[in-house]
Amino acid sequence: MDIQTILQFELFKNVDSDIVEGLLSSHSVSTFLPGEYLITRFKPNKDLFLLLKGSVEIYLNEKDKPLNIIGDGESIGEISLLDGQPASAHVIALSECQVIRIDKDEIWPIAENSHAFTFNLLRYLVDRLRLFNDQVDTSIKVQHLMEKRATIDALTGLYNRRWFDEQFDSILNRCKKDNQSFSFIMIDIDHFKQVNDQYGHAVGDIVLHKCGEILLENARERDAAVRYGGEELSLILPNTTLEQALDIAERIRTIIEKTEFQYNKNNTLNISVSLGCSSYTGSEDKKKIMKLADDALYQAKENGRNQVRS
Repeated sequence: MDIQTILQFELFKNVDSDIVEGLLSSHSVSTFLPGEYLITRFKPNKDLFLLLKGSVEIYLNEKDKPLNIIGDGESIGEISLLDGQPASAHVIALSECQVIRIDKDEIWPIAENSHAFTFNLLRYLVDRLRLFNDQVDTSIKVQHLMEKRATIDALTGLYNRRWFDEQFDSILNRCKKDNQSFSFIMIDIDHFKQVNDQYGHAVGDIVLHKCGEILLENARERDAAVRYGGEELSLILPNTTLEQALDIAERIRTIIEKTEFQYNKNNTLNISVSLGCSSYTGSEDKKKIMKLADDALYQAKENGRNQVRS
């Protein structure tokens, strides 16, 4: 075993060569084949592994991607060795690995006699903790992204039906508890089927996307804009009276009426929307509020479309 090679390990940098030679004089090299476990999660680990050749993968769960890949010149097992707890991760040979295994009871005398070794060990732990923090941060971001994808309609950027079904009652109940007004607007794109039939579904998607943008641009921070289904959109308006909801609905109707929906370089089309408004007056539940808005929307469409009713 070449002591100079061991001294190149980050763990033994600037450590007296006599100390390293004394530590390793009674140790031989062990071989792990690909797929073999050096460390098993949740099981005790009493060894520090010096990886002379090969590479290993670190897993929290073998069904997921590895957290990290460690290669020549690295050590493995510091955390479980120091805290005396079962290992927090699986360490599995990715290729044929040659390692030296050092019992934890042999490590402490070195730490007591070599400030350089103690410093290297602490630096190792800090680096591993930083890596863990980065992985946790990434996992949180992925989780938030997945949660967002689960509740946001990809085409319009509005909340989807799932979010609506889960959150409507809680928003309404909060308004009731705080003695605040609550209003609701249902919006239907007029003659949307004709748009799809005449121009194609790709143009229909452009219309839906642009309508979603208009709703988001005109919704207040406390409001919730939703794609309820198909060409039907809605606005949940906490702390909003019916009169205020009618004003908001009329503003949205006017903006959409005046908007030119460009579907290719040289062509645009104009559309309109019908809107039905309802509000909580003291006894209505979700079902009743939605029915009142739906009835108002029906009146708007029956009376010629492109208008607001309550």
